[in-house]
Parts: sequence; structure tokens; C-alpha cells
Amino acid sequence: MSDVWALGLALAAFAGAVAGADGHLPALPFVLVVFGVGVALALRRPLVLCLAVAALSGGLAQRSVAGLTPSPSGPVHGEVTLASDPEPDGRGGVTADVRWEGRRLRAAARSAAGAALDDRLTGERVTVIGRVGPPGWWERMQRHRHLAGRLDVETVVGWRPGHAVTRGANGLRRTLAAGAEVLPQRQRSLLAGLTLGDDRDQPPDMADAFEAAGLTHLLAVSGSNVAFALVVASPVLVRLRFGPRLAATLAVLAGFALVTRFEPSVLRATAMASVAATGAALGRPSSSRRALGLGVAAILLVDPLLATSLGFQLSAAGAAGIVVGAQPVERALPGPRWLRAPLAITIAAQLAVSPLLVATFGSLPLASLPANVLAEPVAGPIMVWGLTAGLAAGVLGGPIAMLLHLPTRAMLWWLDTVASTLAAAPLGVLRMPHVAAALAAVALLALATHTSDTTDETSASGPGPPKPAAGHATARVHTADAALAAPSGRERRRPARLRAAGALLSIAALVPAVRPPSPGAPGASELGLGATVWQGERAVIVVLDGRARPDLVLGGLRERGVRQVDGVVVRSAARAAADAVAAVRTRWPAAAVLAPPDSPARTTTSPPPGAVAMLGDLRLTITTSTPDTLAVEITRP
Repeated sequence: MSDVWALGLALAAFAGAVAGADGHLPALPFVLVVFGVGVALALRRPLVLCLAVAALSGGLAQRSVAGLTPSPSGPVHGEVTLASDPEPDGRGGVTADVRWEGRRLRAAARSAAGAALDDRLTGERVTVIGRVGPPGWWERMQRHRHLAGRLDVETVVGWRPGHAVTRGANGLRRTLAAGAEVLPQRQRSLLAGLTLGDDRDQPPDMADAFEAAGLTHLLAVSGSNVAFALVVASPVLVRLRFGPRLAATLAVLAGFALVTRFEPSVLRATAMASVAATGAALGRPSSSRRALGLGVAAILLVDPLLATSLGFQLSAAGAAGIVVGAQPVERALPGPRWLRAPLAITIAAQLAVSPLLVATFGSLPLASLPANVLAEPVAGPIMVWGLTAGLAAGVLGGPIAMLLHLPTRAMLWWLDTVASTLAAAPLGVLRMPHVAAALAAVALLALATHTSDTTDETSASGPGPPKPAAGHATARVHTADAALAAPSGRERRRPARLRAAGALLSIAALVPAVRPPSPGAPGASELGLGATVWQGERAVIVVLDGRARPDLVLGGLRERGVRQVDGVVVRSAARAAADAVAAVRTRWPAAAVLAPPDSPARTTTSPPPGAVAMLGDLRLTITTSTPDTLAVEITRP
């Protein structure tokens, strides 16, 4: 199968899986669909095979959706197995996927139960008391997680380790975490995201800065992590024969997928690497395009609901952009190759995922291109060093761990600085018209390069000046052949015109997006549940209560073009409000804070009822003040 048909096979599997999951395919007998795939393989017709695979993935998706019938509601007192690591829910509790009686449920725990569940890891078995209910809207939206209901955990009675493989994976994660204890908490969380995709402990301001700079893919495991894991294992793998090397390679891929919790992007990269390794072991090496196409098609036939995962879609699109578009983009760019190669990979991947990101989130930060160019050369070494020196640091500990992590500190500082600096840069965002123009510009530039290369080859392969001949007729024939072979002036001008058109489209795409979003008109607007921003001519005040989420507050301020916060009013003494205040003050340390006396928020003022304060052109009047609450009226004189 050619590379083009291999990519077509992946597209067919994806389209069939999405259509089947959404119920847009007619129900066909499963035996008939499987028989159709067998016939297509026997006929060796790529188009027929693509259609048969689309029908098969659609049928498998229908069966998967049908299997997500809600679990019977009722009390639970028994043992569940964690299918994901517990993570904060943003409201003082934790959530995790669990397996119970053959079904996957989304477990939620608060207070003491949440604290007891927080220390556990995937694969460990926990005895709980709680109640099972039907899936909510969030569970129904996360179909790729195969959730059939929700489990509200009231008490955690006890726990025990999982099987040997799970214990090994969890031991590896805990060893890496122990070695990183010598790092500051901020850098520990960043290292965990880069090496293992564990973003549970990342500060809200860091997560927001990486999102604003278009670097969130670095905080989740991806295909590059899989490649670097193979680099780490390569000194052992290259010493094995082909058969044992294939088995060892597949074992490394499976182990890394287990350690990183089978994230959709890792599954895509693992499938692609497995296809490449198998082809090499069989003496039939696969190109990157064929490995991507066959790997994506295979993993979607195993789990067709992965097609509904945004993470999987972004991973596949980014990989497709690199294997298809990186080389043409590199040839179209000016400059030395050491600069063109990484820049072309970044441009190709960013352009490939931009339609998905813009369609999902409404925009794409323009800072993502320079941020990725600056961050990618450092992200790779961190991943390799974090998996090798990080393990040694976890085993040896003490001063040796501190010494081993000195390079880690420097590289993590660089990434954090790039993200925070470009997140604060006065750059705008790309929307769908900008993305469409940028894609057209790259297509024109690539076509211009291809046309120029074709013209040069034609000119070089021409017969050249006619050789002396015995007769005038022969000389005339040679002269005519040379004229036909030589490119015409119009053909030589075509690449220049295409490049000019591509440059104009690039300007049309990027120049309007350079302008940052302007702050909104004076007045109040919602930042999300429990958060409001008041904007005046010379001041900005954020009002928070116990429902506010730090990530939504920071993201909402960024989307509204707010560059400075002068004050924060905390209406509740709840812990969640204090966390939101901490996130805002991390970004704007000089912001004044008004809060109830019992608020755990630091560096606050608790004015009495009737007090009046001025921040810029905004007047704050305290109407109610109790130990737990604070009510403020904000007006513009």
C-alpha cells in the first residue's frame, strides 16, 4: 500500500468512527462488515479497503456506544480499581476514573475521602463506601473514556496495591517524583508534565501562561515523549538481534504507555512506532507517512471512540502536518538549514492543528509560533534528562540528586521564562480567516518551490546547445529540441508569482492578528462562575466568591485583554476564593485585596461597613462585613 493510501486508510477509519459514535451510520450486520474487510484485503483494492475499514470502525464505534449503558443506581460498599490518577476537581475534592463490576465510572470524593484517595495511583485497589448514579453531562461528553456512570465516594475504608506490572509503573513514577523533591514546587510540577504528562499540581498561573503561549502540548505527554523514551532505551535495543529487539521495543512502548496512563496522544505515537518497528524487523521499513496511516487506523479499530478525543485528534493532525508538510515548508523557507528545519516542523505542526484549536476554542495565540521555536530545542533534552538523570536522582537522593538536577533547573527556568514572557507579549490571536489565509500561503509557497525545482530539473536535463551536425536539417532539429526543453520565460516567472502571492497572503493572515485584543468598555462582565471583572478608565477590579476557579479567572482576564489588575474583592472566606486570589496576585503582585476577616487569603485588608475606597476612577463602598462575607458596591463617580 502506498503512503497516500495509508493516510487515506487512517482518514477512513477516523470518519467511520466519528459517524458511528454520533449515530450517523446505518446499523450493518457485524459479520458482513468483517467479511467485507476480508474481501477488500483479498482483492488488494485500496479504495475498497478504505470503504470497508470505514464501515468496520463505524460498526465498532456503534457497539462501543451501545455498551455504555448507565450503571444501576444504588449504594456501593466494595473494592474499585483506579483507572486514572486522582486529580483535583477545582472545588476542594478529587476525581478519578474507576472500574467497578466491569464498568468504568467517574468517582468523586470530598473532605476526608478525597484526602485518602488523593495519594493513590492508577491500578491500585480501593475499598469505598458511596453511591452510584447515572452519568452526567461531563461523563457523556467524554465518550473516549468509556464512562458508564458516576460514583460519589463517601468513605475510603482501605486500599491495596495492584498487580506486579502496575506496581512497577507506579514505583517508577514515585521514584521520579522522589528525585524531583530537590526542585522548587513550581519546577517539580513542570518536570512532571514534561516527562509523564502529570499536570495535576501545576500552578494556575503557569498553566495559563503556557496556554497563552501555545505551549500546553509540552505539559501533556505526546509523540515526542515516546520518541525520547526510545532514545533512552536505544543503548540496550541496538545490541539485540532483530527478533528480540522487536519484542523489547514493543515492551518499552507498552511500558511507557502504562507509565503515562495511556493518554490518547501516547496511544497514537505508540501505534505509529510499533508499525515502524515491526516493519523494520520484517525487512520492510515503513515511511513516516505509512507508519502514521497504518498506526492511526489500527488504534482506531482497537478503540474507535478515541476518534472523539480532542487530544487524539490534535496528536494525529500534528503528526500528519509534520510528515506531510514539514519538508515542503522547509524548502520554501530562506536561511540556513539548522534554522529552517526546526522552524518548518513547528510551522507545519501548528498549521495542521490550528483549524481544530480555533474551531474548539475560538482562537489560537499568535505567540505560539515564536514560543515553540524557542521552547522545542530545550523540551527534548529535558524529557531525556528527566527520564535518565531523574531516575538516578530518585534512587540516590540527597546532594547527588541536587547535583543531577542542576541542568534540569536551568532548562525548566528557560521554558517557564519563554512561556511567561510571550504570554505577556502584546500579541493577538489567530481566528479562522487568519488560519485559512496562512494555510493558503504555505500551500502557495510550497507549490512555488516545487515548480521552481521542476523548472531547474527540466533546464538541467535539456540537450543544451546543438552539437555541430553534417547537415543544416540536423542542426535545425537540435535547435528545436533545445527550445522545447528549455523553460519559457513565463514558466520561470511562475514560481516568483506564487511566492509573491504566498507572501501577500502571509501578511494578510498575520498583520491583523498582531494587534492584541483591546480591553473591554468600562463596566462589569462575567469571568466565569463566581468571578466578575469591573473595568474603569484607569483601574480594573476583580470580584470573587467561593465558586471562582483560578484557571477560569486568569483565562477570562486574558481573553478580555486585561493587562493590569489593581484590586481584588473577596466576597467569601472559602478556600476556593483564596486560591483564586493567590493566582491573581501571582500575576499581579501589587493588586490590593479586600476580604472578610476569616479569609485565608494573604496580604488582605478587612474594612468595616460603610468604609469607602478609591481605586483609579472606581469607588468601592463596603455595605456588609462579617467574619465570613464581604459585600462591596462598586461605582464610577
